[in-house]
Amino acid sequence: MAPPSGSSSQPTQAPALRPEVEPARAPASHWLVGGAAGVAVGAAALVGVMSATVAVPTPIVIETRGPAAIAAAVEAPALAAPVEALVEPPPAAPSRASELALVIEAGGVAYMALTELRADGERSDDDAPALPRHRRPELVERSTVVAAVDGADLAPELAAWRDRQVRVGASCTTSVTGFALVARLEGDPFYLGEGGDDLDDLALAWTAEQVMRHGAVVVAARLAGCHGAYARDAALPAVVELAPVSAPADELAAAARARLVASAPAQELVPALTAEGHPPSAPFDGVEFATQVVRHPGTGVTFVSIHGVSDGGCGEAERNVWGLYRVGDAGLETVVERSLGTMYAVDALLDLDGDGELELLGEDWLGLDRIVARADGREVVRLDVPFYGCPC
Repeated sequence: MAPPSGSSSQPTQAPALRPEVEPARAPASHWLVGGAAGVAVGAAALVGVMSATVAVPTPIVIETRGPAAIAAAVEAPALAAPVEALVEPPPAAPSRASELALVIEAGGVAYMALTELRADGERSDDDAPALPRHRRPELVERSTVVAAVDGADLAPELAAWRDRQVRVGASCTTSVTGFALVARLEGDPFYLGEGGDDLDDLALAWTAEQVMRHGAVVVAARLAGCHGAYARDAALPAVVELAPVSAPADELAAAARARLVASAPAQELVPALTAEGHPPSAPFDGVEFATQVVRHPGTGVTFVSIHGVSDGGCGEAERNVWGLYRVGDAGLETVVERSLGTMYAVDALLDLDGDGELELLGEDWLGLDRIVARADGREVVRLDVPFYGCPC
């Protein structure tokens, strides 16, 4: 259901990116074979001694000696290098492939959100974490504020992003040139309740101080270039974006729609829909189905994503179901069918880990919050933007 009037979207605290440098792998150890060669030479010399004594009538007793004594008795070639001790390789560092940051556009500049300081604009100042020392906040857009921050005033793990190469989207590489606090909100200052009850207050503009106090605030890395929805350390594998497929997209979309409507998550919505007057024979009439037919460039697998959603208004039954299907030799194979929860638009299908499993990039029902989630619903990262107004 839609959030109540005048409320802000609930935040999900996103962990700070970990900009640690992966440890260098120790060089592989080398086994030298000089000792074995010495044993071989000693063995050959021993055979020569034995053959030279065959013609002597009196038996000769040969003392049996181990390989070490034989090797010591025979002059062995000098070793080219000392024998190295076998070194156990260090454990593999975590891939960190799922680490992802969302990108904010503010005043024509791209910022990569590193960590969220305050997401819920309704918190009191006492509940909100302290902001790092920063310069004077500037209103760069109607309800977006930027305040420059020196790296020396940030935690070391955040300051370490300075000058680091990052990849925006799937292919654009740029660097971090500095840091800032970025604060955002949407709506109208009238709903703050800080002024009178005159409706003329709806025309009032936001101030930088209001946005900093009531908005969602993040520590962000300023990017030298590149614009997109997400970014990550360029040392990590590039995110795979699934490309759209044309034919036979129409047939696959029709098959996916029939499969999704018949699914358990969709059928759970039918009683509420029919109670609103929708015909029992076609309870999903009026529900818009957005379909994406895409192919994974690495695995070659074709997927169909279909999302049925309707934002008819406050008080109506929720219609927000999604299905993901793999195209196999025998037709569609169900990957997942579920409600998308707070995600009301699927903008792109991604593979963050290179494992062939898909993630979703989308938005909330107001189009303000940006969300990246696993196909099963687990969120990878989210940026909330408080809304002050009546959403209905």
